[in-house]
Amino acid sequence: MIGVVAGLTIGGKFMAPYAAKASTALAKHGVYRYRIERTVRRRCDFDYPHRRFRRWLKTVSEADLSERVETAGPRLAIRLDNWLAADTSWSATPDRTSLALQLVEATYMAILRAADPALSRQLSEQWAKQRNEEMVAGLVQASHDIGRWTIAAGDLAVWLRRRSKERRRIRLAAFDVSTEAVALSLSAVDGLVPVIDPGSFRVLVGPFGAGKSEIAEAWHLRALDELDDNGPVPVWTYARNVSTGGGLDRAIAASVGSGQIASRGVQVVIDGLDEVDGGTAGDIARDAQVLVAGSSKSSVLATARRGVLPVTDSDIDVDGLSEEAARSLVSSLSGRQQTTWDWTPQLVKTIRRPFFALAAGSLLARSYEAPEGQSVL
Repeated sequence: MIGVVAGLTIGGKFMAPYAAKASTALAKHGVYRYRIERTVRRRCDFDYPHRRFRRWLKTVSEADLSERVETAGPRLAIRLDNWLAADTSWSATPDRTSLALQLVEATYMAILRAADPALSRQLSEQWAKQRNEEMVAGLVQASHDIGRWTIAAGDLAVWLRRRSKERRRIRLAAFDVSTEAVALSLSAVDGLVPVIDPGSFRVLVGPFGAGKSEIAEAWHLRALDELDDNGPVPVWTYARNVSTGGGLDRAIAASVGSGQIASRGVQVVIDGLDEVDGGTAGDIARDAQVLVAGSSKSSVLATARRGVLPVTDSDIDVDGLSEEAARSLVSSLSGRQQTTWDWTPQLVKTIRRPFFALAAGSLLARSYEAPEGQSVL
């Protein structure tokens, strides 16, 4: 589809109608390149090697401009970043790859301004308010794939939030509940999110379905809310990936780059210590302790069922929701008030675990029959 996405965000193949003429002009006409670069310069409030940028413009092809910007934009940004990195003033810039994407976005708009001023004005207003998150996430993924982490905190946060959203979608897919219901269930664990001091390793300990992963996800998202260009980088990994990937340091490096621990620190979630054998879980816990001992800015939060690791005073017991919160969540999900008033104490105890509250609410919404026990859920 040629056009722009809803809300006039830069997206899709909106450059395709202008690709042939623009690419020819970029390749052959120095005055046109100068005009484009001058417009780009006005849009970008940071310095870059102007002459090298104009030379790079000659390499932008018709195929580059005809493709979906969500696909072509990140690729062009990596290419531009490589091109400009020959200049030491650019190569030393910490967030240079993110800046390269801003230059690519500004280049799209500059070409559009030269070809279709009216549409350019419409898009320029929206572009100033809302960037194309798919393009930003594509850039971070492309940088991840080549091991380059010269990415701005805001761009990294976009990518990490999309991954968090997908993890939650997968975890909750079995319940067949609406987005609003999922949001309601997630808000129920907000009060259970711990505060983890820098330099600390803590473990969320609780039974299956108690909401350990959801609490850890909420802690991860809070870390994203606080992310800046100097503070610790949020990392999510699974114990099984740590066990097969060469240890915790390598798992972190595979997620956000090897230089982050020393330079900024990391806020790591290790989910599922109960999904590896006990010896491996113990090794991962020791790696986490070593990590925070050597990096005072870093912190680690792991999840495990009881009995996987030796009990310590720093463990965070997860007993689930309060009885009132659990009953309210089931009623809201099922659309039926006072639906749990005559349930047995054992069943009420079961729905205090968010996983089972979701299951009960989903079951009631479909069948209007109360579950007979935990095994049904």
